[in-house]
Amino acid sequence: MHKIRFKGFRAELALGMALVLCMAAVLLPFGRRCAAIRQKVLRLHVVAHSDDAVDQALKLQVRDLVLEQTSPLFLSAASRNDAEAALTPILPELERAAEALLRDAGYPYRVRAQLTEMYFTTRTYDSGTLPAGNYRALRLTIGSGQGRNWWCVMFPPMCLSAAVTGRTPESVPGDVLSAEEQEIVTHPEDYEIRLKIVEWWTQLQSWLEKHRS
Repeated sequence: MHKIRFKGFRAELALGMALVLCMAAVLLPFGRRCAAIRQKVLRLHVVAHSDDAVDQALKLQVRDLVLEQTSPLFLSAASRNDAEAALTPILPELERAAEALLRDAGYPYRVRAQLTEMYFTTRTYDSGTLPAGNYRALRLTIGSGQGRNWWCVMFPPMCLSAAVTGRTPESVPGDVLSAEEQEIVTHPEDYEIRLKIVEWWTQLQSWLEKHRS
């Protein structure tokens, strides 16, 4: 009887290990593609002073101002690093322009613009879905930064036309993402389970980093 149970346990263990290996064979390449997407993308994150309706409207005005002023910088950018290099010297200028806009509206809030690394959950935009994880981002904090935020993709410019002109971008730029990466972004319904697993894994990694002694 014990031998039969032991053989059954070994069979279940072997089946479980085979299942884990099969999942790893599928998920590891997918995870690498998601990581490549994160390395190529620059996000935009605008945080309002508060959740007051006026502050939320001002947040969108700051968003439009920033996108209008920065979009010409990316015309010759071939990578996220190029985009960051173009943005870095004008961060004080963006702060001053945003503060002037707010001041003209009667709200003399301070604005802080910084290039930083942030964690994002899986996000869906008009032009596609980006997997969860840590991304480089241009973050603008208005006043106390206690309000709801607005986020999108600054480079490649997936959100520019939607925010500034009201038009939805036609596609994700193919000169930045590979064909396989574009497939994940533009057809997330085909990768729903894998995207959820990536989100769970990146959240676990983020939690471990925060609690690492």
